[in-house]
Amino acid sequence: MDGIDSINGLRELLTYKDKKAALKKASEDFAAIFINMMLKEMKDSLPGNSLIKESNGQKIFNDMLYQDYSSLLAKNGMRSITDSIYNSLKRGISIDTEKVKNK
Repeated sequence: MDGIDSINGLRELLTYKDKKAALKKASEDFAAIFINMMLKEMKDSLPGNSLIKESNGQKIFNDMLYQDYSSLLAKNGMRSITDSIYNSLKRGISIDTEKVKNK
């Protein structure tokens, strides 16, 4: 129980701005995961090259590349997805942030 009590104490110490920044970061991360899944599905829909098989190294490189692309798109290019996620999550925790804001 001591661990749970200390976690709850830390949550109360977070200021409204800290919670807002953490929520924004979580929204960007979730949007990046969504965009990454979308990019992978788009790639998988393309016909492959039957003459040259993709090596494991190429697969790993492409996965890392798509992760970077999706992070950049979530932060800059597809801001509307990130903003929609942020607004939805913000409505869900507005009661908690108001308690902290008023303290």
